Amino acid sequence: MGAFCVPTLVDEAHVPGGERFSKGGRCGRRNRLSRMQLNSSRPTGSEKVASLVVDKILEMRRGQRLIVGIVGAPGSGKTTTARVIRERLQRKGLNCVPLPMDGFHFYRKQLDLFESPAEAHKRRGAPFTFDAERFISVLSKIRLAKEPVVAPDFDHRKKDPRE
Repeated sequence: MGAFCVPTLVDEAHVPGGERFSKGGRCGRRNRLSRMQLNSSRPTGSEKVASLVVDKILEMRRGQRLIVGIVGAPGSGKTTTARVIRERLQRKGLNCVPLPMDGFHFYRKQLDLFESPAEAHKRRGAPFTFDAERFISVLSKIRLAKEPVVAPDFDHRKKDPRE
């Protein structure tokens, strides 16, 4: 079984089993996610969320691919949470591949064609600056594929997706 940790830019998502994650930064009913120093001996919000998600993934194991969506505002810990989930699943012998949304930004040359190019460039990272159709297409391939699926990533030097 492979699990894909997918940081996404949607308003909300559900983790199997009922835990609800929203852009408001809450997990479940009582667990408030908070920013804690990474060098603290207490678990960070990302570690707490990762534990919940890993537990649910292990409960659901059925030998098939599982796609997990992680949502939140920029800087809220989506990538860190995906990394922790990947590390924990790999320690249990399960394959997990994070799929960041960065590879699905529209290219800068595409933003130049928007009705308001200056605004599109200024707000790059907002939902309308992502190629949602391509993202959904890749997710569909991941869900159905028996072989590895190639997905774009992001070249921070060029400030554009990389195929």
